[in-house]
This record gives sequence, structure tokens and C-alpha cells, in this order.
Amino acid sequence: MVVPSISYALPTFINKIPCDWDIYNSSTFQAKFDVNTPQQVNDKVVDLVYDEKYWFAINIKPNATETLFESLINDTAPLFNSTLFNQVVYETGRDPTNLKSTILPVAQTIEEYYHTFYTLNYLPPLLTNITQVYRYALTNNARYIAAAGKYNYEYYDHRPFTDRILLAPTQIGVVYCLLLTFFQFLLYGPLHVEMAKVLRPANGLIYRIAMSWFTFFFASLFFCTTTAIFQVDFTKSFGRGGFVVYWMSTWLFMLAAGGANENAVMLVITLGPQYLGFWILSFVILNIAPSFFPLALNNNVYRYGYMMPVHNVIDIYRVIFFDVTRRKMGRNYGILVALIALNTALLPFVGKYASRKLKQKALVAAKQS
Repeated sequence: MVVPSISYALPTFINKIPCDWDIYNSSTFQAKFDVNTPQQVNDKVVDLVYDEKYWFAINIKPNATETLFESLINDTAPLFNSTLFNQVVYETGRDPTNLKSTILPVAQTIEEYYHTFYTLNYLPPLLTNITQVYRYALTNNARYIAAAGKYNYEYYDHRPFTDRILLAPTQIGVVYCLLLTFFQFLLYGPLHVEMAKVLRPANGLIYRIAMSWFTFFFASLFFCTTTAIFQVDFTKSFGRGGFVVYWMSTWLFMLAAGGANENAVMLVITLGPQYLGFWILSFVILNIAPSFFPLALNNNVYRYGYMMPVHNVIDIYRVIFFDVTRRKMGRNYGILVALIALNTALLPFVGKYASRKLKQKALVAAKQS
């Protein structure tokens, strides 16, 4: 006796969805990922989603057809529950604002396709064949028939997003933090001018760097403390050290963004102070545009976002608050440190150029007067 598998039509429905799919049967999956038991297969599916190899996975577990068949001919068999054999694995924490609205509907569409196929094209012929072809007596228990008529998926959110307050530090708060890095330079501008009059160039450079690092060290602490006031859980990924990781990550972010702002603002003030607002707006847009939607799913023009400080610190924050994979943290920290090093290296050249230009302007003004 051969009963058609419940899942035989799944590839047909998957091909209707314009996504990149990897489809495995049990043997090919076990061979590729070196797993043997059903539990190892289930764990590996979760691991692949956790490691961000896939946005989600539809795990069709074994024995669904056999369980359905037994429930229709045996009143002592367990009720058929399709959610025990069909699981969608995903992580809302990977992208709290976009995953449920743009990624998860793909799995839900497949579920709808399959539910329609099951109730209209699979179950009715099976019920007929049980009595006419396989020569079994169909159960008279209405509960078993009703249970067999439902076909739904289980949705397993491996890293759920449950606290909406976390949208503040992982999205909007980053914008405020970015703006803080700009206004600190304006705050210290008059002081920098006075100190430049009494310090030699080398000492002035050390002073500028020390002031920025010192200011951002405490500004990042105050910023992170504001998050802590709302009783946000910092322990999900790094335990008790979560707050310190959050603080130091924010400090690196402010140094990376602040260094770029300091160099750019010096040039703008020197060459055209009227364009200062344009720089602020442009810098914010350039950082935000590639950061609030997955770059892997976005237009290639936004791929520059991989080198922007906001995108990298948001990735780090998601590890801290949602305990998603840490596989990108090395790259995220590396880019932030590289930006800090680049901006620090450029500072003396930008400062020297700005000083020379300002002296030339002062000389021209003196001659005209």
C-alpha cells in the first residue's frame, strides 16, 4: 500500500514564490550537514536560521502521512495535529520592524497554498481511497475527522522581539546619538579656537583627540544610562556584562561618527559655513537610509551602508538586546575601529588645511580693511 505523501506538492508552491530557495529531502540534508537523528535535523534547521544562513526555514518533519492515515482508521491513535509536523523557524530579533511585514508573509503564503491544496485536493481523495482502494473502515469519530481537516504550520520565533521599548535604543535612539556627535563639536568650537592660540600644533592635536575621546566616553555613558532607566534587559547575550558591552559599543560608535563629523565640519566651516545644515542632513540620511531595512534584500545602491557607523552599531545592539548570532560582530567592531583610525589619521591634515585657509582669509580681510 502506497499513500501519497502530504508534502509531495510543496515544491510546486515554493516555485510560485519569487525567492531563492534551498530544498532538501531528509537524506540530502543529513548528508550535507552531517546529522542523523530527527532531533539533530530539527536542531540544525534552527542553527542555520540562527547563523543567518536563511531568513526562515520550513521544516517538514517525518511521519506526517502515516500519522494522518492512522488517525483516520484507528480510534485509539492520536489525533492528527499538522503543527507537530510543519514548523516555520524564524527570528524576529534579526530585524524587529521588517521581518514580520516583509519576510514572514512568504511562509504564510505557502501555508495558505498548502492548506487549500490539502483540504480540496489531498484529503477528499484520501478519504475515498481509504475505503475503496485500501479497504479500511473509516473512523466514525467526528473528532478525528475534524482534526484531520485542519492543516496549519507551527511558527517558532527563535529570537523573539517582545519589548517594544527596545525600538528606542536600536533605532530612533541611534539617530539621537548620531546628532550628539555633531553638537559636541559645536559646543567645544570656541574652546578649540582659544586653545589653538596657546598650544603648539602637536599639543593642539593631542588636546583635540583627548577632548573628543573623553567627551564621548561620558556622553555614551549618559546615553546608555537613559536606556537602563527604562529597565531594559541587558543580560540576554552577555549576562551581567551586557551593559558594559552596550556602553563600550556606543562609545566606539560615537567616536567613529564624531570623528567624521569633526573633520567634515572643519572643512565646511572653512570653505562654506552656509552648507553646515546640508552636511548634517546628508550625514544623517546616508547613515539611516541603509540601516533600517535589510541590506541583503535592498537595492545594491544601499550596500555602501556596510561601512557606515549606524548600520554596524545597530547590528551590535541586536546581538546585545535580542541575542542573535555574533558572527558579524567582528566585522562590525572592525569597521568602527577602522573608521576611528581613519578619522584620527585625517584630523591633523584637515586641521592644518583649515588653519591655513583661515589664515589666508584673515590676511585678505586685513588687506581689504
